[in-house]
Amino acid sequence: MSNVLMLAAQALLMLYNWLSLLLRYMLESTIFKENPSVAREFSEAISILINITAIYIIMTLFEGLKKFLKVLLIIGWGLLTLAIILAAIS
Repeated sequence: MSNVLMLAAQALLMLYNWLSLLLRYMLESTIFKENPSVAREFSEAISILINITAIYIIMTLFEGLKKFLKVLLIIGWGLLTLAIILAAIS
């Protein structure tokens, strides 16, 4: 049983790392062509927010902690959008 949990955890971490690398590549080749080092910070933030969004969607099915995650998501996506806009301007 613990081997199955360990393999599941490793698979989730591998998926998270893959998603983060994919997002970093997309940001480096599109929005942050001039400053690709900034893409790493935003790709990690986007990956975290995607995971929280997935958790939120799952929790809407179970109706638990919905309000807290909703506020967290609104603040997170809003701040991320603002940071990307400010980084692209400067």
